[in-house]
Amino acid sequence: MISGQDHYLWAGLILLCFNLLHFTRQRKLPDQNTKTFLIGIVLGMLVCAMGIVMSAAESGRFFLGEKVTLCLLSGTAVVQVLLPYELLRFISSRLGYDANRERRIDLLGLIPVLAFILLAVLNIPMELFWTVTEEGQIQLQLWHFWYVNGLLLYYLFDLSYLLAYRREMERQSWNVLMEASGIMLFGLVIEYYFRVDLFFGFPLALSISLLHLTIKNPNAYIDQGTHVFSDRYFGIWMAEKLAAARKGALVAVDCYQMNQIIRLYADGTGAEFETKVAESLWGMTAVPHVFRLMRGRFAIWTETEKEADQLLEACAQRLNAPFQIKGQSVRCPAVVVKISLDEGKLSMDELISYISFCLQRTSGQDKIQVVRDSPELRANFEYELEIERFFKEALEKDLFQVWYQPVYSLHQGRFVSLEALSRLKHPQLGWISPELFIRIAARRGLLPQIMPRQLERICRFARENRKMFRFIRNIKINLSPQELAEPEYCEKLLNIIRENGLPMTLFQFELTENTATEYSKELDGCIQRLRRAGVGLCLDDFGSGYANLNAVMRLPFSVIKLDRSLLTGICEDGSVSVFYQNMVFILNQLGYSVIAEGVEKRQEVDLLSMWGVDLIQGYYFSAPLPPDQLLELLSASNP
Repeated sequence: MISGQDHYLWAGLILLCFNLLHFTRQRKLPDQNTKTFLIGIVLGMLVCAMGIVMSAAESGRFFLGEKVTLCLLSGTAVVQVLLPYELLRFISSRLGYDANRERRIDLLGLIPVLAFILLAVLNIPMELFWTVTEEGQIQLQLWHFWYVNGLLLYYLFDLSYLLAYRREMERQSWNVLMEASGIMLFGLVIEYYFRVDLFFGFPLALSISLLHLTIKNPNAYIDQGTHVFSDRYFGIWMAEKLAAARKGALVAVDCYQMNQIIRLYADGTGAEFETKVAESLWGMTAVPHVFRLMRGRFAIWTETEKEADQLLEACAQRLNAPFQIKGQSVRCPAVVVKISLDEGKLSMDELISYISFCLQRTSGQDKIQVVRDSPELRANFEYELEIERFFKEALEKDLFQVWYQPVYSLHQGRFVSLEALSRLKHPQLGWISPELFIRIAARRGLLPQIMPRQLERICRFARENRKMFRFIRNIKINLSPQELAEPEYCEKLLNIIRENGLPMTLFQFELTENTATEYSKELDGCIQRLRRAGVGLCLDDFGSGYANLNAVMRLPFSVIKLDRSLLTGICEDGSVSVFYQNMVFILNQLGYSVIAEGVEKRQEVDLLSMWGVDLIQGYYFSAPLPPDQLLELLSASNP
């Protein structure tokens, strides 16, 4: 029968047992925060269990003896002082892994713990805190008062540490930790100052349950769509591994056409396909360390290079085979990359960037591609990092330039249109690839800041050279999904054109094929504003992805650019040439003007002319040119 003295402890012990049971069943990895939480549960169970035993002995249900009881009391004191120390380590690990901070915590936190342990050991022969009578009754001694107040000060120190770092922690975590620490402090005060015997075990269990239900529940670790570890947990796990002496290796997988597959299969097959991929990756290692970084992108951590090499081959082999979903065979091209974490020091941000960098090296070839980490790859990445560092300076000082690539009309025998292209030059490294700095700008969300300045340059150039522009129908300007998603962004661009006194019909905004397929209210609103203002629309890169004519006809395009990849083989492969020719015929029949991109050979020009293509853009007629060279070209071709 449970005595009236220990019912709080029994309730706390049962609650902690359920927490331990459910937490051990969760998918998780042994990161510092998780290990500390498990230690906290075990310490809480020990406090409750030892309290129950002492209560039973004191009530006469069984006899322990004076020395055994003193040892048990001293053990309880040690466990109780370890609790605020583990709480401090738990708080620190929620801030993210920092080796220097961890060392400071160990030093500062262990000093009072060691002092308490020494006093607890001395309590057995000297009876500093408690004495035990022959009848087994526990009596408090003078030093017990200082023991309790020392515990209270330790918990108050934990609270002050939380307050000091409140700006560096997620708000939810901070609030929950404040509540949990407050509950423990409250329980200690109620037990020792309000004389509610053996009360502390229950509020301790409550605080641990609060932590489990909020910041340590399964959602803290698992991606709900694929049931592997989440990207947030990847940051926690890898931050600790990068700071460790032995880091291991990563295998990253990018199914880069996942978005298109999910859109293509409207019955949920696409979403189920991603889950199947995740399950396959999870089952490839005995102890899975699989994280979903974003849609279609996963990372798998391994302890050794050998294991990573084996996993690399296994991933490539499995992804090369189709997945059977709802009676359909679904394939998805992917890039699989092995990254050694022991070669050179990477920060967490740099690691994320390096994963993206490696995965983007060869994507777009519609097959499974394997990439291995190498010094050359690292050197290229360092180059990209330097460009990214320079990018901030370029934005602040407005160092971007605008070049123009003209579009040639075969029927009129002259240039009739221009595409405006951004350019950027590094003071030491020279001209930067447009694809690179645009990718950096897109990743950092800076494209909406660049385009208005570029449009100002374009308008100024057109205004200052009105005579030269009398033969130019329009200037084409690229817009990204980031720009289209920003409220009132299109109106901002239209106002720049108005302020420069130029006709709206002189401008034509280009949207990529992928943007056109991701139809949204924001996109529709922006398109309607441009259309009402008189600005034309051009679909860029048609044929490079999954866009179909329904997606094209949904938006009011007047011009369609056929992607340069479609030209590959038209002079040698009859089936390719027939496909291109029929595509041009259909688009012309639907009333679209067609521009052939990437034309570089005379034979290509002759075929395109024969198939009814009038507008040609490519190096055969002109490469992108700076403004002064463009003016010379236009003067020569349009006298």
